[in-house]
Amino acid sequence: MNERVRKGTGWNDAAFERDQRNWMAYLRMERGLAENTAHAYANALDHWEQWLKKRNCHHRAIPDALVVEFLRDHASRGHSVASRAQLISALRNFYNHLLADESVPGNPFSGLPLPRRWKSLPHYLTVDQVTDLLERPDVSTPLGLRNKAILELMYGTGLRISEVCGLRREDVYLAEHFLRVTGKGGRERVVPCGDTAVAWIIRYLENARPLLLKGTNAVELFVNRSGRRLSRQGLWKIIKDYARELGISANLTPHTLRHSFATHLVEEGADLRSVQMMLGHASITTTEIYTHVSRGKIRSHYEKFHPRGGDASRQEADPEEDK
Repeated sequence: MNERVRKGTGWNDAAFERDQRNWMAYLRMERGLAENTAHAYANALDHWEQWLKKRNCHHRAIPDALVVEFLRDHASRGHSVASRAQLISALRNFYNHLLADESVPGNPFSGLPLPRRWKSLPHYLTVDQVTDLLERPDVSTPLGLRNKAILELMYGTGLRISEVCGLRREDVYLAEHFLRVTGKGGRERVVPCGDTAVAWIIRYLENARPLLLKGTNAVELFVNRSGRRLSRQGLWKIIKDYARELGISANLTPHTLRHSFATHLVEEGADLRSVQMMLGHASITTTEIYTHVSRGKIRSHYEKFHPRGGDASRQEADPEEDK
């Protein structure tokens, strides 16, 4: 190990920046990490950098006590369990990268368990709420027609907002009713697209997109009023504004339509493997959270399919039998 990074050596800007640059290049090019995830990892490393600078400690020579102190401080600032877990995961990955290059003798974050969090059920809209939301755009205007096509596509396919914004015109196969989507980690998947969403996309392409382009040559399917790619923030604001009109904005997150898509599929009997493929989940355990079928739906299925579950069977029962 380099003598300059032995335990007790002070902070070194150049060494840290070099390791940070190499790690980020590795995440993007070799691991194909999604840009949003890479950005979150970079933020975690920035927090670590500022902490070490204040203590004049080299990032390659970390006492165990300092790691514990850092994590306690982070938790005391009110950060969520998810945030703390992401911080540990990012720094563990960073030091694993250094360890692979034999730049450090060990990983100071390797023995730390990730903070456990309760699995919360995803919030989703009812079918009636989704229908009301889909009816909000004014399709007599180019922007309203674009928004209508977006909402129908999101509910009809379960795409993430970032996937919708990054969808290229060449990735949409309208005649075949499917999309080629690049999701997290650069993984490609094929997603079916229903008749309703296809019909609104065609109307958007014919009557709205040419007007919004204004002579520009954007490759993305959905563009803003200036003819450039629609941003995630812009799309989120559009959805939030419609939800506010309906009085449901407090219950709406960027993933709500995606959750609604998956939940409604599972409630109607879709198998988890199919839903997993459509959502682009790497593991089916992520998809299993959508098995939270409402009690009312379970009860209706029981009454419909069990030979002793319906009203008729209850009427036939002899009330004297239980005496």
